[in-house]
Amino acid sequence: MSMKDSPNHDKRSHLPNILKKIRIIYTIAFQNGFSRLIQVEYIYLLEPTFMNLIPFYARLVLLWKRRIWKKMDIKRDLACWRQKKSDFIQKGKNLVLLEELGINEDGLKLVQEKIKENKEVLIANIDQDGFFLSHYGPIDGVPCINKKKFLSRSKYLVDLIIIDGFVGIKKNYQRNAISFLNELKILYTLSKAGCNVPSILDADFENNSLTVSYIPGSVLREQLAVKGSILRDKDVNKNPEFTQLSPKAIRIKRIEEGKKFIHSVVDGSFIEKLYDQISKIHLANVFINDIKYGNIIIEKKSGDPYLIDFEQSEDLTGLGNNTIRTLTDFDIEQYNLHFGTNKPTFKTLKKRIKNKKYPFPNKWYAPSYFGAGLRIGALYNPEVGWGRWQYILKDNLPNSTGHRVLDLGANNGFNSLQILRGGANEAIAIEIEPAAIEQGIFLKSVFEWSDKRKYNFNYIKASMADLVNMDLGTFDQVIALCSIYYLDDNEITTLIRHISSITNCFIVQCNIAEDMGRENLHTYEKASVEYLKNALINNGFSLVNVIEPKGYSRPLIIAHSNKAHESVYTD
Repeated sequence: MSMKDSPNHDKRSHLPNILKKIRIIYTIAFQNGFSRLIQVEYIYLLEPTFMNLIPFYARLVLLWKRRIWKKMDIKRDLACWRQKKSDFIQKGKNLVLLEELGINEDGLKLVQEKIKENKEVLIANIDQDGFFLSHYGPIDGVPCINKKKFLSRSKYLVDLIIIDGFVGIKKNYQRNAISFLNELKILYTLSKAGCNVPSILDADFENNSLTVSYIPGSVLREQLAVKGSILRDKDVNKNPEFTQLSPKAIRIKRIEEGKKFIHSVVDGSFIEKLYDQISKIHLANVFINDIKYGNIIIEKKSGDPYLIDFEQSEDLTGLGNNTIRTLTDFDIEQYNLHFGTNKPTFKTLKKRIKNKKYPFPNKWYAPSYFGAGLRIGALYNPEVGWGRWQYILKDNLPNSTGHRVLDLGANNGFNSLQILRGGANEAIAIEIEPAAIEQGIFLKSVFEWSDKRKYNFNYIKASMADLVNMDLGTFDQVIALCSIYYLDDNEITTLIRHISSITNCFIVQCNIAEDMGRENLHTYEKASVEYLKNALINNGFSLVNVIEPKGYSRPLIIAHSNKAHESVYTD
């Protein structure tokens, strides 16, 4: 418990804690170097202050990119992209042929006749609410209206066309060359990254129009409106509950309308797939900046989410990590708002940490640092969590790049996640405490947010001793950090012998502290270097290296089997 969280009793009761902190600071400064002390001070003091300035800076960056930089370079960029047009026009990827559009037979014949004479044929105009004014009769699966009900678009003209035999959506940006070129660039970037977005079919640099592939399916906004949500512009404009509201309040109310029926239109799997797509777009360094029900399509065949309309998006390449994180967090906040989810962002995490709204705050095991000045627990403690990782694990664990790792008695999985962050492919954690597992799942989500990547990390709820009855395959490394000595002697022997059959590398951490208040005094012996070293040597791990910094109570043993020794010399 930190000094801040300690009860305000007699000041003398704080003396042991003060002395312990002095000892810890001494350990950091003199045994682990002043650089580590400076690192802790930066995380505690400077970085949180710095992060408060980032949102303001990020807004300035967007202002510069949109209003000044783009206007300065638009002519040059248009000329450059006009020259490489053949590189970004994508053919053969999820494209829809005229015959697949679902026009009736008479309409199909008329279009086919026009195609003979024209490269491009207009099929339908698309109104503000996404309804189609078809010139060739009804289209399967598409909401069609007559000319009288057509609601003119407030911004860009959008049409359904046939171009070179494929069905496309043509958007005319009129005089707005910046938005035209911006969406072209973003779609090109996202298509290369394999995101679920339309492909580019054509770009008209003289008239500022972009044609992208038609995604067969239904717009999420329309599906919600069919269920009863008031989302269409024509419905909102006539509804007295909306007319007296400010534009911001109208937007919030429309989102609340959509949330009424969201789970009757799409399931949790779709919502998670959408989040995965948003994450994939962020990995491509793109800030979407326009997440709403009307920009999400439920693809007809797969049922997967596709995102459309990127004229307001921004390529964040070249910006700092904190600036990128601040902007992409805005997308995640909009996703959370529209779908009732609770995905991590800097703002939500900061609030949760401040109010201790994370799993089992009073039993938080491993002090953790997430980046961006966010932390839980005392990072200066070198015995557990971030402090232990920095003090002894980070520089002494074998290289785990590409490895499969097993973590015994993993608690909240902090160490497994650090190994994954260092390059391991998979980590399996065996842990018996439900509270620790819940913390680990929370930690995984936070590190995935911080690092902008997914980690293959899974728990098995069980005792370490149960491993001998599991068939988990082989591992490149097995770790048991301050855990294996809680088993009895026979269990330790059996377990180590079994581990020698599934890995060539077993890493064990001891605990030689003498003031742990253990009920079973034999545990002190089992946690010692001598006991665990002998147990490893006698049960399959003949090569043992002990890392025992002076004055440090948790020495590390890195053990290898004879097979590992032989493979080194064979190679």
